[in-house]
Amino acid sequence: MVPGNNNKKISPIIRFKGPLLEWRALISDMRTIIDGNRDNFEKNIRIMESEAEVELSKQYINSARSEHLPSVNLNAQYSKIEADSAVSSLENSKSITIQLQVPIYTGGATSSKVTASKLSLSSVKRDYHR
Repeated sequence: MVPGNNNKKISPIIRFKGPLLEWRALISDMRTIIDGNRDNFEKNIRIMESEAEVELSKQYINSARSEHLPSVNLNAQYSKIEADSAVSSLENSKSITIQLQVPIYTGGATSSKVTASKLSLSSVKRDYHR
């Protein structure tokens, strides 16, 4: 005998003492519930996937539009070279550059990217609402 064990019977969670046909009906009902939950889960995944595609399409539009805007780049560089020779020499190099790029005309490529991104978004939204 195990200490602390009062030899109690563990009762089953489901107490169902019906005929076999009732058991089969219960199992069938449980399968229907499980299948329904699986269908809802798959629908939720499809909805979340469609929402992500819509958001991604919006980001593509913003990215394409940003190509119309100027850009500024700042670069800094520092280097130090030491040489061990009879005549020791040190060379330090420092540079800071600012680069401004202003798009003047790209042959309509930027506008066509924006238009293509908008069409892609409308297609994704149409699929989302189905």
